[in-house]
Amino acid sequence: MAYNFGTPEKQIIGLVEEIKLIGSKRAVSYKAVLDTGATRSCVDYKAASRAGLGPIVKVVRIKNRNSPKGYSRRILVEGIVEIFGKQFKTLLS
Repeated sequence: MAYNFGTPEKQIIGLVEEIKLIGSKRAVSYKAVLDTGATRSCVDYKAASRAGLGPIVKVVRIKNRNSPKGYSRRILVEGIVEIFGKQFKTLLS
């Protein structure tokens, strides 16, 4: 739930908010956990597939202590995320 306390340029958002993933196939709505300190955004594989996110832009390394190499690889895809009616073109892993 978002609250607006009188300033039109600023909205306070909660930990979990409704978002739309907009891809080449369709727009799909999901509840998302928001982390303002994160360096990357990640999305579930099935959600990305349903929306038709892409193309694959590159592959990145993610630290993973359980992996023998100490990291795992993830793909980055282009997508559009909509929250509170504003759309943001971004890279998602």
